[in-house]
Amino acid sequence: MPRLGGHEVDVIYQMRERLEPLALTESIPHLTAGDHRRLGLIQDKIEANTDIGEFLALDREFHLLTYSGCGIEQLSSMVVRMWNATQHYRRAFMRLTGPSRRWVVNAEHRLLLDAIERRDAVDAERYLSGHIRRTRVELSQHPEVFGDGGKRG
Repeated sequence: MPRLGGHEVDVIYQMRERLEPLALTESIPHLTAGDHRRLGLIQDKIEANTDIGEFLALDREFHLLTYSGCGIEQLSSMVVRMWNATQHYRRAFMRLTGPSRRWVVNAEHRLLLDAIERRDAVDAERYLSGHIRRTRVELSQHPEVFGDGGKRG
């Protein structure tokens, strides 16, 4: 798959900032106590992990599980497509930021999990949007990961 340009990745992340919170809001009422426990266990594994590949798999599992209650197929499939399109950049992001920034991801996940368990869609949307935005902003500071060196459209 050819690498995307910096501006294209930025726009896809902005799309994610808007669509994933909507998918989460649609999902929250349908997530069960079992789903909440599973999310907590996945987050425990994320926090205990140091391997980037394993982190990325767990992070994907965590987020896609938070959207699993969304009954709008068009929205769910769009979210998965955007996740697939940005996978390379999440890997690059984790390599660039290294272990020193993992605490931020973990804190954001814990806030998100708390909001989901409280069934507070407003907080959940806010935390998720900020989580995605932070990755987008931090990625934009590393133009070397993009196919065009990070140039804007």
